[in-house]
Amino acid sequence: MDYALINQICKKFLEIKSAEPANISGLMKLQNINGGIKSIEKEILETLDNAKSEIYNIVESAARDYYAETAKHREYSVPFDENHAIMFLVGQTKQEIYQELTKILDLNGMGFTMPDGGYKNFEQAYHETINGAIKNIINQSGDIDEYIKVATDNLTEHGLSKRILPQNGDMSTAKTRNIEASFEMEMRYRLTQMQSNMAEILAKEMGATGYEIDWHSGYRPEHDFGGKQFTFEEMETKGINDKLLDYNCLHYKIPVIVGVTPPRYSVEKLAELEATELVRHKWGGKEYTLYELTQVQNRYKRSIERQEREIAAILARGQFEDRAYMRLERLLEKYDELSELIERLNGSVATESKVDDENIVVTDDINTADQETQMRYIWDYIINNWKLTEEQAAAIMGNICEEGDFSPLKAQKQQDGRYPYDERDNSDYISIYDINDGIGWGICQWTFNTRKQALLDYAKEKRTGVGDMDTQLEFLYLELTKSGYSGGGSTFVNMFKDFNHPEHVNDIDYLTEFWMKKFENPDDQSQAAIEHRIGHSRDIYEMFRSK
Repeated sequence: MDYALINQICKKFLEIKSAEPANISGLMKLQNINGGIKSIEKEILETLDNAKSEIYNIVESAARDYYAETAKHREYSVPFDENHAIMFLVGQTKQEIYQELTKILDLNGMGFTMPDGGYKNFEQAYHETINGAIKNIINQSGDIDEYIKVATDNLTEHGLSKRILPQNGDMSTAKTRNIEASFEMEMRYRLTQMQSNMAEILAKEMGATGYEIDWHSGYRPEHDFGGKQFTFEEMETKGINDKLLDYNCLHYKIPVIVGVTPPRYSVEKLAELEATELVRHKWGGKEYTLYELTQVQNRYKRSIERQEREIAAILARGQFEDRAYMRLERLLEKYDELSELIERLNGSVATESKVDDENIVVTDDINTADQETQMRYIWDYIINNWKLTEEQAAAIMGNICEEGDFSPLKAQKQQDGRYPYDERDNSDYISIYDINDGIGWGICQWTFNTRKQALLDYAKEKRTGVGDMDTQLEFLYLELTKSGYSGGGSTFVNMFKDFNHPEHVNDIDYLTEFWMKKFENPDDQSQAAIEHRIGHSRDIYEMFRSK
């Protein structure tokens, strides 16, 4: 949105540039910008209107995800679409967000944040640019181009900003905020507020006495309440409710009966997780905690946004600069490298891989670890990264046990002798990996050619390999969430949505059979085969569930 607005405003400045230098009367005619503002406002509102359905989908998706996440803490679970209080809240949030975004995009109060920290309304800056050009022509000095450059430089260096009027109406204390940031912060705040209101509705329905706060890695040091339970009174006295409404807070609260509802994390597990937050990691010759790395990542993001705005302005002026694109490429490269590091550190176990020139052969500890270590790794990965219930994780793993024995290096034994080996570690198969050989591979025993090809392509993209545990888990999640990712159209995506239906998220038997038939779809789907997999799932659940 920011870049599109900059493009439109730059075109208005170009009208100044297009006037003949000697034609002062022509420049003075351009001082009337009202018609131009109307055209920009119209395009802005059309863009927002086109985005309405996407905004609504984001709100509803966030609400459904939160509702499913909290379902495991409730003794009963009314289907999402039948909870009238929740549905009313979601509808209200959709309307409020759309109305607030409309206000943000009102050109009245929109302008430039200047290098000295000052602020110029767009219309004011436009008139100053014209007046400066007229003065230069009269004095026969300077260049109109110079005024255009100054105006667009101010625009792209700090971005198009919105004057935020405080509640007391005192304009002297008003703040400016980048348009893109205003969009993002408004969406985040409203979604966080909606989750908080949903939690309060659900707390009342289930007779809760407090909340458990979700834990996530890379949290701000002062937000050390994740993974713990608090009474309603403690939520207020400790200021946790206010902190949860912070724009950048990713925690959310789940209604529980304190002292009765078992916490998701044991004291030992929580201590282990929190210890990882203090570990320092090397980046760019310095050491950072995971939280500090996320702050560096945000700085890269802001630099990229500034550079993209600069390129938008350059193109709008009808120019082209290789250097601007080269700077953007360098920033994107660094951002991607850092994001990859953070993503890897966010996993429950960080591993380092060695990759050969063909990007195929990969070896590391978790790929060749013993069965129990790999089971724990997959369990933690699914729970922490996919945000599923323990019952769901157990159902998936019960099927993985039957298919790939938890090993990313498992190749399917062939009775015809093409691949006769039956060990858990079949690293030698990697060198003859063939998408058309019908041999199942990895933790899910991918067999069909389009899926094996997609796994291979993803491994090359990640610069890991088809035998890498993280790569297979990431690829599996893509199959479940991205339509057509491995030739399955929307089949797996729709299947995963049904798998996440609140009515069944705690039913291990149902989930195991569902995953077996809808995702794995083995040849043997007899009742005996179903019971066999359910047995695996129950054993895994008892082994790893929160005590």
